[in-house]
Amino acid sequence: FMFIGEMFSNALLKQLADRQIRNSDERYRFLSENINDIIWVFDVETKKYRYISPTLTRIFGYTPEELMQLDISVHLPPESLEAVNRYLPERLANLRNNLQTRYIEELDQLAKDGRLLHTELTQNWVINKESGHAEIIGITRDITERKELEEQRRLLDIQRQQSLKADSLGRMAGAIAHHFNNQLQVILGNLELLGLNRQIDEKSKKHVGD
Repeated sequence: FMFIGEMFSNALLKQLADRQIRNSDERYRFLSENINDIIWVFDVETKKYRYISPTLTRIFGYTPEELMQLDISVHLPPESLEAVNRYLPERLANLRNNLQTRYIEELDQLAKDGRLLHTELTQNWVINKESGHAEIIGITRDITERKELEEQRRLLDIQRQQSLKADSLGRMAGAIAHHFNNQLQVILGNLELLGLNRQIDEKSKKHVGD
């Protein structure tokens, strides 16, 4: 009886564990499919993605399976590809030497239809214990709309500064004109009096009139 009871107990524990694992997998799948950011795992040695969450399709147009088979140059414009190829060896060395392993940066990327997207990347560098390869566990956030709003705000600030500068120049020009007009009135008044002077000859009067 003890043996049979132990069998039932083990079977029940296994059933509960399987259910917990299944529920956990469902929760993780729900999060990865409904989060607005893209979660991905990138093998630094092979330069291939090992995992990309389904959000990729909504933002970039690629399916995860599709992009995992392609080279990273497909979705990176030349400037971004150059930047990535430049920092990969440096960050790999940091990982191997137990230095910095977390990075946050902005990077331009290309959607499948050719649109340029501004993205923010959060990278965590780790060593895959099974393969021994360096991997990046990353999160990509589309910040295109935010960057466009920032650019509009920057242009509005420039226009406002130009408007303030023009207004300031206008007030200064008005002040100068007013000051000059006061001086000119004194000159014109004296010339008019000089023109009325009968003691000066006609040639001098003509010069005064001119």
